[in-house]
Amino acid sequence: MAYMTAEVKARMPKIIKLAALVPESTFVDIALTGISMQAHTCEQVQATRKLFPPAVWKRTWDRRSGWWFYEATIEGVRLDIYACSEAPPQCKAIMEKRTVTRQVPTAYEEVTEEQEVIVGWDCGGEVDAEDGPQ
Repeated sequence: MAYMTAEVKARMPKIIKLAALVPESTFVDIALTGISMQAHTCEQVQATRKLFPPAVWKRTWDRRSGWWFYEATIEGVRLDIYACSEAPPQCKAIMEKRTVTRQVPTAYEEVTEEQEVIVGWDCGGEVDAEDGPQ
C-alpha cells in the first residue's frame, strides 16, 4: 500500500514496463513501490536477474526462512527476488555446533540436543552472518 502521490504516479509507467519483462509462469506481486518475484533455484534467480540487465543486485540470506533474497532498484522501482533456498555457488555455509531446542511432533515435547546449524555464509570474502537481516 502507498499513498497516491505525484512520485507514485510517475513511477507507475516504469513499474508496468518492468512487469512486462517478467515471464507469465513467475509468481509475482506488483505494488506501487515495485515488483516482488519468486525464484526457488539459483537457475531461476539467474534467469530472473537477466531480465533486468542494468540492475545491481544485493544478496542477503534470511536464517528464519532459510531463503536467499535479492534486491535491486531500477529507475526508482524496487525489484525483489525471494524464496530461493539454494545457496549461490560462490557461497559456503559457516557451520557451528550449537545446542538447540526443538519440538518432537510425535509426543509434542521439547528436546534439547546438539546440532550443526548454519550461522552465516562466506560468499568469497563477503560474509552474511547472524548479525545481518533477520
